[in-house]
Amino acid sequence: MPNKKVATSRDASVPAVAVIGAGISGLFAARTLADRGLNVKVFDKGRGLGGRMSTRRVDGKSCFDHGAQYFTARDPRFQSYVQSWMEQGVVAKWPDPQLDPAQKDQKDPAQKDPAQKDPAQKDPAQKIVVFKNGERTEQEDSNERFVGTPAMNSVCHHLAAGLDVRTATRIETVEPIHHGKNVAGRSIRLTDNEGNHVGDFDCLIVTAPAAQTAELLVNFPVLAAPISKVQMQPCWAVMASFEKPVGDDWVGAFIHDSIVTWAARNSTKPQRPNEREHLLIHAGHDWTAENWERDPVVVAEEVLREFWKSAGLDVQTPVHLQAHRWKYAIPIDPPAERYFFDAESMIVACGDWAGGPRVEGAFLSGMAAAERILDALQSVEFDDTTAPD
Repeated sequence: MPNKKVATSRDASVPAVAVIGAGISGLFAARTLADRGLNVKVFDKGRGLGGRMSTRRVDGKSCFDHGAQYFTARDPRFQSYVQSWMEQGVVAKWPDPQLDPAQKDQKDPAQKDPAQKDPAQKDPAQKIVVFKNGERTEQEDSNERFVGTPAMNSVCHHLAAGLDVRTATRIETVEPIHHGKNVAGRSIRLTDNEGNHVGDFDCLIVTAPAAQTAELLVNFPVLAAPISKVQMQPCWAVMASFEKPVGDDWVGAFIHDSIVTWAARNSTKPQRPNEREHLLIHAGHDWTAENWERDPVVVAEEVLREFWKSAGLDVQTPVHLQAHRWKYAIPIDPPAERYFFDAESMIVACGDWAGGPRVEGAFLSGMAAAERILDALQSVEFDDTTAPD
């Protein structure tokens, strides 16, 4: 991210920027712009932060990361942030790369210092496996996976520190208002679903799923038209808790030849509640679409039965079982662009549906959107007519 300030005249007010969506795209963009001195407000329809990085609480405890299960870091820019977050205790590796505690206590007569054991030797219980038709195979995998601690949404809470974030606020209408001295002599008015005017802004970043973004930007067809073409697949997520562990030598599993595609023992993730087994299961996109309107209770029971069958594990009766629908889980064919921008309206749309899905893609999309806003604001003067309420 270039280290630059927005160039405005000495008498100009600070540009006002609205961000719709408090997931990682929106919060990183908001964080970047606020750190550059802009007046930023974030709006999200949910009660909390995180979007698909949100965490489901049970009995007051963060038990299930029911959306994004983990993330990887391949881009050097994202890697640098992940390293910083690790140092601050915001994220940790999963599976845990530490040595097996039992092995640490063993005396090795051939080695004087047990601390000098082979660093490549890892806890055999901490691994990702593959289940298929009741059988398990090991997965050769060099990917480093990370999770937020103590919950996936910890990254979003970290980014949101000090920001003006308005949760439980559903933006219903985005419209141009012709006044002021900003680009094209207009500002952007946001109205919520109860008809309340929440503010006029110089710039807007929308990070909602593609279909919702296109609906919000219906008054800006140059943006809405291409974004409306992005299609996303759904996913049923099933959350189940058990009195006993469902296994002791794996933490996550890809599942093949099944209506189920993934399972994670959430209680094995760092700093999670582990007095019970908390299992998260994702159903496949095609099956989810075909069973979208079914009773969540029935869906949860069927998905859990399929998990036992596919994994070949002993059946247990859950003490907690529920299902959650993710309507916009992953883009089918994401566009190459990391964002869509309209210079006339000063609106940019971004998210994990643009330029690459998953957490890293969402982060990089938010980064690119913030950079585009900063570039567009160079040498633009503003008055105070667009100051938000």
